[in-house]
Amino acid sequence: MTELSRAAVLDRPRGTFAVETFPVPEPGPGGFLLRTELAGTCATDTHIYLGEVPGIPYPVVMGHEFVGTIEALGSGVTHDTEGTPVRAGDRVVPMPATPCGVCYECVVKPGPVVNCDSYDVIGFTDNSVRSLAGGWSEIIDHRNPRTRFFKTALPAAMAVLAEPFSTSVHGVQRVGIKPGDTVLIQGSGTVGLLAIAAAITHGATRVIVIGGPKRRLEVARAFGADVTIDIADERDSDARIKIVKEATVGGRGVDVAIEAAGVPSAVVEGISCLRNGGRYLEVGHFADVGTVPLNPNKHLLANNITLAGSSGYGADHFLQSLRLLERRAFPYELLLTHTLPLARVRDAVLALTPEGGWKIDGEEVGKIAIDPTA
Repeated sequence: MTELSRAAVLDRPRGTFAVETFPVPEPGPGGFLLRTELAGTCATDTHIYLGEVPGIPYPVVMGHEFVGTIEALGSGVTHDTEGTPVRAGDRVVPMPATPCGVCYECVVKPGPVVNCDSYDVIGFTDNSVRSLAGGWSEIIDHRNPRTRFFKTALPAAMAVLAEPFSTSVHGVQRVGIKPGDTVLIQGSGTVGLLAIAAAITHGATRVIVIGGPKRRLEVARAFGADVTIDIADERDSDARIKIVKEATVGGRGVDVAIEAAGVPSAVVEGISCLRNGGRYLEVGHFADVGTVPLNPNKHLLANNITLAGSSGYGADHFLQSLRLLERRAFPYELLLTHTLPLARVRDAVLALTPEGGWKIDGEEVGKIAIDPTA
């Protein structure tokens, strides 16, 4: 009897999620089947739902942050990417994005997977061509033999954070945070909160966070933020800049500012918080949601500002993130606040919007995960 798997399928932008049933294939050569334990939701999923991410083919099974146990291994698969032996039943965390391995960016100038000319991403794949290719399904068909995956003993509720943490770790390394740096983080979503852990791990000795709602700022302080600014209490940009600078030595400004909110107006505000010679990192705008009135002289040249963008991550960042989670040096368990069944994926997506008010059933949300077995 053919095994079946349920999956939440989005038919079109702003459309309907339907829980459909698909036959589970045999694992392909060099691939494996993953029984999903948890799959996270993030702002990228909301942008996909709203149709704001170019190139997404619909219908689609979303979900690119996930952890699970090996259901079956394809021929030739005996170890994870790091070389640890694996077998059916082992908990592993796969990277959702897999590079082609043959293009110029893969072979000559390797870097983050998204630099590849034709990378494949679980959660972004055309469901009409290949079903069970997203985390919001009971079984994920990892058919690409180049998939990077790592065995872990972490509980699923913590291991599911490896993907967003990788984004934060890559960003912190790209902007070159050093011991003694004062860092401003704009945004207190999962990537922003994990950026606190990444920044402190890389040597930051003072962290300032602008964000909200209040529960997320409480978590920011638990992670080590020295100063938090609630945008609901301080709505004026100039006032926030003043607070940030007053929290730095001599009122000079921060060494590094990280935009992790995905709000265009935050960019100029963050640059204005930098000291002379400061560095600015853009990591929050995965989708195009607008432009900013940037003055090249005033905002960049005059103060020797370094401006960098960071998208995605490499296998090195992913493994580093998993190992940092395994050290448990920060209260990662505070991040996941809600776990929902497949039938409620739309609620999870809309909760991460102003319309949804960042709430589920009247409660403020942090990280939301989908449990496909529920």
